[in-house]
Amino acid sequence: LKNKKMEMKDKTKINKNKAKEADNCKGLGNKYKELEYKYKLLCDLMDRVPDVIYFKDLKGRLIMVNQAHAKGLGLKPEDVVGKNDFDIFPKERAEKMAKDDRYVITTGKTIIDKVERATRADGIDNYVSTTKIPRYNGIGKIVGLIGITRDITSRMQFEHLREEKIRIAKKLETLEEMNKLKSEFLSVVSHELRTPLAIIKDVIMLLIDEIAGPLAHKQKELLMKAKNNVARLNHIIEELLDISRIESGKIKMH
Repeated sequence: LKNKKMEMKDKTKINKNKAKEADNCKGLGNKYKELEYKYKLLCDLMDRVPDVIYFKDLKGRLIMVNQAHAKGLGLKPEDVVGKNDFDIFPKERAEKMAKDDRYVITTGKTIIDKVERATRADGIDNYVSTTKIPRYNGIGKIVGLIGITRDITSRMQFEHLREEKIRIAKKLETLEEMNKLKSEFLSVVSHELRTPLAIIKDVIMLLIDEIAGPLAHKQKELLMKAKNNVARLNHIIEELLDISRIESGKIKMH
C-alpha cells in the first residue's frame, strides 16, 4: 500500500511537470507567433513606405534599410547594409549627415523635419525632410539611431510659389499706391495750373484787343504766340485731368 501511494505521487508529479512543460511550450508558441506578427508588420512598413528609413550603429554604419532607401541608391537592401554615408554620398554631404548623426548619438536629442536640398542618385536635385532619433538598447543605453527621410520637393515648390505670389501681391499693392499718388498729383497740379493760365490768357486777350493801349505789329505777333502757347498748355492740362479722372474711375471708357 505504501509503495502504491509512492507510485501515485510520482505519477502525479510527472503529470504536473508534463502539464507545466505543455503550458511553457504553449506560452513560447504564443510569444513566437506574436514576434512573427510584429516582424511581419515591420517588414510591411520597411517594404511599402515610400519614405527612406534606415538604422545606424554608433559608427554610422547602416545595419538595416528599407526598400525605398535601397531603390534610391540603385541597390538592394542587403547591398547597403554595412556601408556608411561616405561610401554612398559625396564627401561634403556625407560630412553634414555624419555631423547630425553624432549630435543625435552624443546628446540623445532628436532632429525633426530638417529641410535640406539634396541630389538624388540619378542626379536630380530635390528637397528632403529628415528626422533622426536615438536608438536605445534594453538598459537604456544609446546604441545608434533611426532615420526617416522624405522627399518634399512638391511641398517646397508649393511654398516657393506661395512666397512668389505674396511678393507679387506686395509689388502690385505698391504699384497701385504709387499709381494713386500719381493720379492725385496730376489732379492737384492740373487744377493748380488752370487758374494762373486762365489769368494769363485773359491778360493776353486784353493786350491783343488793345484795351491797355495801341500795340506795334511785332508786339501783336509775340502776344499771339503767347496766346497759342497758353491754349496748348490748357489742352495738355485737360488731357492730364482726363487721365486722372479715368484712373480714379470718374470717367468710364465705352
